[in-house]
Amino acid sequence: MQLRLDAAEEELASAQADFRAGKLALHEARSDVARDTVENIQNGDPGLRAFGDLLRGAEPSTFSDEMSLQGSLTDAQTASIDEFDAGQVLLSSTGTGSRSCTTRSPNSARPPRITSLFG
Repeated sequence: MQLRLDAAEEELASAQADFRAGKLALHEARSDVARDTVENIQNGDPGLRAFGDLLRGAEPSTFSDEMSLQGSLTDAQTASIDEFDAGQVLLSSTGTGSRSCTTRSPNSARPPRITSLFG
C-alpha cells in the first residue's frame, strides 16, 4: 500500500512540474504574441511596404521574395497563436487558464484578429 502511495505522490509531483512548465511556456507564448502584434502595428503592413518599394523602382523579384518571406512569417505567427490558444484551453480545463487571445473563423486563411492579449 505504501509503495502505491509513494508512486502516486511521485506522479503528482511530476504532473505539477509539467503544469508549471506549461504555464511558463504559455507566458512566453503570450509575450511572443504581444511582441509580434506591437511590431506589426509599429512597422505597418509589410505587404504594402514591399509594394511601395516596387512602385519606387525595386526589382520585381525582390517584391516576390519579400511577399514569400511575409507569408512564411505570417504562417509562423499563426502557428504561435494557435499554440497559445491550445495552451489556454489546456490550462483552462484545470481551472487556472484565462480567456482565449484570438477570434478566428475556422476556414479563414488570414491571420486571426487579436482581441485581448492579457486575460
